[in-house]
Amino acid sequence: MAIELRHGDGRYEDRRTTANGLPILDGWPGLDRFFYDTVIGGPGAFVEAARGFKDIYYAIRRKMIREIAGAPEAGPETVKVTQR
Repeated sequence: MAIELRHGDGRYEDRRTTANGLPILDGWPGLDRFFYDTVIGGPGAFVEAARGFKDIYYAIRRKMIREIAGAPEAGPETVKVTQR
């Protein structure tokens, strides 16, 4: 199944689908903003960014914990990236 990348939440109108994002920012400044604007959507969608490839383990872990625990249904949000 492919999801067309376009601006807006129209692709998630059924409100049963959530797409979260895990961009790796190493060498791509603003990639987290791109994910927020064009990739994520649906109930409780969020971006969990990794500062670089050395941070990917921690970012995946944070993202999985949030997905398993269930994100709030308030809408899309961006998670502040912290340096380890």
